[in-house]
Amino acid sequence: MSDSMRLRCTGCGTVYDQDIYSCPRRDGILEPVRERRRVSSIAELKGPGPGIWQYRALLPAAGEPVSLGEGNTPLVESRDLGPSLGLSLYFKDEGRNPTGSFKDRAASVMVTMEKRRGPSVLVTSSSGNAACAVAAYGSAARMRCVIFMYHPTQEKLTTAMAYRPQIYRVDTSLESEVLEMARAASRELGWRLLNTAAADNPYILEGYKTIAFELYEQMGGEVPDYVVCPSASGSLLLGVWKGYLELMESGLIRAMPRMVGVQPESCSPICRAFREGLAVIEPGGAPNTCAGGLVLEDPGATGQQTLDTVRRSGGTMVAVTEEIIRETLYTLPAREQVFGGPSGVAGVAGLILATRQGVVPRGARVVCVVSESGFKGLTLLREGFEAPPVIKPDIAALKELRGHVR
Repeated sequence: MSDSMRLRCTGCGTVYDQDIYSCPRRDGILEPVRERRRVSSIAELKGPGPGIWQYRALLPAAGEPVSLGEGNTPLVESRDLGPSLGLSLYFKDEGRNPTGSFKDRAASVMVTMEKRRGPSVLVTSSSGNAACAVAAYGSAARMRCVIFMYHPTQEKLTTAMAYRPQIYRVDTSLESEVLEMARAASRELGWRLLNTAAADNPYILEGYKTIAFELYEQMGGEVPDYVVCPSASGSLLLGVWKGYLELMESGLIRAMPRMVGVQPESCSPICRAFREGLAVIEPGGAPNTCAGGLVLEDPGATGQQTLDTVRRSGGTMVAVTEEIIRETLYTLPAREQVFGGPSGVAGVAGLILATRQGVVPRGARVVCVVSESGFKGLTLLREGFEAPPVIKPDIAALKELRGHVR
């Protein structure tokens, strides 16, 4: 991708310079304008590079990428849950990324583009995962980073702090106000905005689309019937869809997956719009969920794009209760050896519900994106288990408690 790259709004179609990150009309998101070429194999689109940067020919980057080895996450075939639901089920384990979430893919591309523009201050808002990712990649680029945080778990806060950004915890019950805080800082202070809602930065989806490229290779060129993504604004879902679109435009696939977005029941404005057949999303909801990374009462233009994409794909939106999120959180590691955090396993919880309701049919081939590591929610995880017994270093003590030995 050259320095002459342009960006086009998906809403009004206006084309902008590559350094303008959002359309003033806020009726769509900006996407890179590039020429497509048809190929006979994905090898023609690949090259040397760490992690996602093996797909550098499809990424909007100039200069040396800022990479920590993100991407190449495993695709784990389900041994228990899939057969019990009558599905051919796989888990794309994004918790294996450098800071423990899918956000690393976006951060790598965004920070690479900012480094190309020269020294500045990076700013973002986050409940945790984006904070960790932007702080880590900003540190790797030797760029100062300011983060406005919204109700992070202690694990996410500590992880972000380890990379030494300037962190402010914003006193509000609305995450949209924290998003706007970062936007205002960018406008007023000239800082570079790295919010991970696609309407704020066009390079987010460029990172997430590499999930589709990896799935294509890991599944032997086959396209799953459904891809399930935990969703706040829906940027992850949009990125995966974009990746499959580019594979189709390259002539490598002939069918697209149905996209399934999953939100917590207490804060599910996109789900509500989908369920009620609304043309426009009505903001609403409350941060009453353990899946804090999925709380966003006003998903804005990104949410609108997500709603339209889900409908276009023939997919669905699913709202899940706290009960099923927690049950999935506590049982998935032992059932499938996939260690996800509360926001990360919400997609799996949504798939269970969608299958029980008949929305996803038996026999379907499904990929669930597990978007974060269980290490991001250890405090909550501990609540699901009894403390192990403490014994003396004596076999007699073990025999006395032999009822605990299975």
